[in-house]
Amino acid sequence: MNVIYYYHIPKCGGSFIRQYLNRLNDKNKNSIFIPYVNIFEHQYHTVPIIIKNILDLKYNNIFIYHHHSPYGMRDIHDCLEETKDKIINSGGTFFLFTSVREPTSYITSHINFINNAPETGPWPKEYRWSYDRAINEKWFSNYQSKYLLYNHYSLESYEKDISPLDVKPELQLFDKIYKTDNLNAIKNDLRNKISNVDMCWKDEKINTTDHKLLLSEEQKEAYLANNQIDNWLYETAANL
Repeated sequence: MNVIYYYHIPKCGGSFIRQYLNRLNDKNKNSIFIPYVNIFEHQYHTVPIIIKNILDLKYNNIFIYHHHSPYGMRDIHDCLEETKDKIINSGGTFFLFTSVREPTSYITSHINFINNAPETGPWPKEYRWSYDRAINEKWFSNYQSKYLLYNHYSLESYEKDISPLDVKPELQLFDKIYKTDNLNAIKNDLRNKISNVDMCWKDEKINTTDHKLLLSEEQKEAYLANNQIDNWLYETAANL
């Protein structure tokens, strides 16, 4: 059994990777693609059950896509670790990975994305952020690290200060953390795990936005000062 589990942090190439996993699922026999749905009510209590019951699935390849969810890595750490160990000890593969983005590139992408989204979509007018607001909103500081920990558990969680000590235990579960400027490395790590890796890869990006709104040097300096944990996370990714 091969389990490929991707934890999608927003604006870090996740939609691209989701489509890639979908294509791998289509091309490989006896496979299943499991996306955690965006309707939170459908996820309460079910995500830990899905993880615990992976061994009972009768598939050679299982592709799991974890995005917007009431469960962050902090919440599923124990059941994920237990299932991962069981699969590996039984001779299978469990490859858990995510991707992160350089902080100033991250906020540039985020601001331009929500300001270009249609007002009738998921980002109404009150979400049309400026850089200054993004810099000063405490809940949005170190957002990549907080999303890794909490996902959409609660806004109160995002108001808390965090440190590398909060994030490190979750990082230990990951087999790889990719930088968005080196997603091609995913292919190298999957070739010895599943088939059709290169056939299913496509280089064209999706969900891209023209970056018409740019950070000033002063804003960049202020943003980095408020997002030191995300910068640490990005630099740490090079060592995993």
